[in-house]
Amino acid sequence: MTSSSSSSPKISDVSYISEFVSKYQKGMEMSFVIDGKSRVCEFNQKMGSVAILLFHKERNQFLLVRQFRPAIFTSHIANLPENHGKEFSDIEWTSYDTEVGFTIELCAGLIDKEGLTPRQIASEEISEECGYRVDPDDLIHIVTFIVGAHQSGNSQHLFYAEIDEGMKISEGGGNIHDGEVITKVFYSLEDAMRIARPGRGEHAEVKGPPGVIFAFQWWFFILDPTKKGLIARPPTDYEWKPYNPKPIHSIEFSTDFDKKKYGFNPKRMTFTMNGITRNWDLALCPNTTTCILVDMAKKHLVLLQKMRARIGQSGDTQFIYTADVSKARVCEKEEDEDVEEIRIPFNDLASLYKQHLVGPPNTYYAIGFVLDQLLDRDVL
Repeated sequence: MTSSSSSSPKISDVSYISEFVSKYQKGMEMSFVIDGKSRVCEFNQKMGSVAILLFHKERNQFLLVRQFRPAIFTSHIANLPENHGKEFSDIEWTSYDTEVGFTIELCAGLIDKEGLTPRQIASEEISEECGYRVDPDDLIHIVTFIVGAHQSGNSQHLFYAEIDEGMKISEGGGNIHDGEVITKVFYSLEDAMRIARPGRGEHAEVKGPPGVIFAFQWWFFILDPTKKGLIARPPTDYEWKPYNPKPIHSIEFSTDFDKKKYGFNPKRMTFTMNGITRNWDLALCPNTTTCILVDMAKKHLVLLQKMRARIGQSGDTQFIYTADVSKARVCEKEEDEDVEEIRIPFNDLASLYKQHLVGPPNTYYAIGFVLDQLLDRDVL
């Protein structure tokens, strides 16, 4: 991995407020009745976005971006043992290294420009953040997925483009008027492979959104001619559709609710970095874990279907594990859980991998992970 800069700037003048109006997110409470049962949940209404996996043909490397994410910095610092139970105003934010708030991400941006298609916005983001001109029609649409499973419900369009020095128009770096300070980072094929396909007994650690790990995985599956993967096994005609969907009615929305009741408390952070004072809206969430479940006896990937009113400006971390449930004890699900177990035969996974809006990025990663591991063991 190579970067044009690795030093972390100082942060100062940090403050937070809870009462504000934001165009980037809106806290909502939704009440509804599903399958005869009343439900109440909160979510964070947000804009959709685009992200682009860039491959530099002459360097034979992937181009990603490094930038400061206030929600990640805030979440990490607030969850340190010495800050448990403290009000944000009592935390000495400026005494911490801002490196904990920096991420490595795909070039990306919000769908917030009226009249422009996702492709056009993606093209603009490549030019703005990375300094390369890519025609919208030259972008390959990889997939559209739900960004998360617990907070916002927005979708992200993931694209792929190949670039070279003849397409370079600037050094990039982001929109300085918006306070963006973005550094370009190049990943070798070997670095990307360690994230997409960690060795046995190893795990991938990605300091960034899950789209990074899925995008690398997709590249090695679909485009790498040396990899035995999806391209070597034509998809079946399998198409996922919601199984046994429950009727829903009596839907109501409200912005007047106790946000602390759910631990959902949007804040606006104000800070100064690199001589620029910025505002950033965020809504912190607890860290989570998830598990890739496979039934090796029946050759099934086990997924869960759930009606989501909310699917980030949250700064939370997710830990992904895997387990073989072929000999697991069957447990009764909670009465208030609207969950259906979905079993996908291994032979249909390649088809599912290419469908849009199946779920969040970790769903796609799970499909690819199982395919990858099983292909290596010639189980399919």
